[in-house]
Amino acid sequence: MNSAEQTVTWLITLGVLESPKKTISDPEVFLQASLKDGVVLCRLLERLLPGTIEKVYPEPRNESECLSNIREFLRACGASLRLETFDANDLYQGQNFNKVLSSLVTLNKVTADIGLGSDSVCARPSSHRIK
Repeated sequence: MNSAEQTVTWLITLGVLESPKKTISDPEVFLQASLKDGVVLCRLLERLLPGTIEKVYPEPRNESECLSNIREFLRACGASLRLETFDANDLYQGQNFNKVLSSLVTLNKVTADIGLGSDSVCARPSSHRIK
């Protein structure tokens, strides 16, 4: 399982990303589209560290609100976990998505190491496969 597949599985397992209705041919493209508005990222941190997200637009209507959600996630990651992350535009504009993916894999491992959220899918095989 590659890092995009692991991350999709982790987010679904935590209940912050809806399981796709059909087989995903490209998990990285699916993940990028799912994260672009920042809502899933904010749900993720609220699941792992309740109370860390101060403001979220649950149904962002424009670029500014999407970027605000992404920046709120990045702020909370830095403040609560001191993680090195990515620039909001890396995700929103689809630039350097490997950096976004790397940050999420690190978040998965760090939170699993300190016992937050659910089991890490990076640390164990999963029965939920993305094809």
